[in-house]
Amino acid sequence: MKSFECTILTTHVDLQGERFASEGLESLAASYNEYYLPLTREHDIRKAPIGRVKSASVESLDDGEFAVRGIVEMFEEGDTLSSAQGDGRKLLIATADSPTFTVEYDSSYENPEGHKLLAALKDLSPESGARVQVKKSLEPLSVLTVAIYLSGAIAAGALAKLGEDLYDGLKNVLKNYFASVKISRERVMDFQFRTTRYGEEIEVHILLTNPTSQDLESFFSSCFGNVDAFLSRCEGTDLARFVFEYRNGSLECLYILRKDCVPLQVRRKPGHR
Repeated sequence: MKSFECTILTTHVDLQGERFASEGLESLAASYNEYYLPLTREHDIRKAPIGRVKSASVESLDDGEFAVRGIVEMFEEGDTLSSAQGDGRKLLIATADSPTFTVEYDSSYENPEGHKLLAALKDLSPESGARVQVKKSLEPLSVLTVAIYLSGAIAAGALAKLGEDLYDGLKNVLKNYFASVKISRERVMDFQFRTTRYGEEIEVHILLTNPTSQDLESFFSSCFGNVDAFLSRCEGTDLARFVFEYRNGSLECLYILRKDCVPLQVRRKPGHR
């Protein structure tokens, strides 16, 4: 790996006309020092991380603004699983529970169609949570995340937690949205499951790019069981994030992250040995 220092963010007004409040910089830097943060290209979770943030600190700038400066470690072709071993810190996995599901959205949903979708999801379950994702890149990828917190298997757990009516309602709201909205850019639907494996919290992401109604119907009807079977075959207790892609009725594992954010390339279908 190679490491270098860089500016992670500043309190200057950015390209989106927004600025980060200086009050939050210290807690942000502290989280970088307590956990590993994976670095991806343009916030595209479909691509394995290219590095991780090793440490960070807050610095004052000459113009009176502030910056978070960090030490970044970039993965290189010659790295091995051993040489890229971390220092004991882990990937941060949010574990705050929600009675049903949590929706995470970005600025691409700040429009009438997006607001209608978010309202429909809230109507489905008033207990659900919602939060905006802040992305700072030239062309941030449009992502809608539905996160469900489980204590066991994904296939049975999701249906048991939501109940059949809410499960079907979630499917139909998403189907109606993606069937009606005009898509002029790539949109990713991220179904994120947070559960436990060997007593440790893990994240499982199942991604659909520009999903059709047929994709969502098939996804909700059949694919979760393959994920559970795949997880049961994976060896190792140091695995923290599993990223899958669902396309044309087929589920493929894109990559797995160790707890120290080191990616393990897989690219094979969960139903295949």
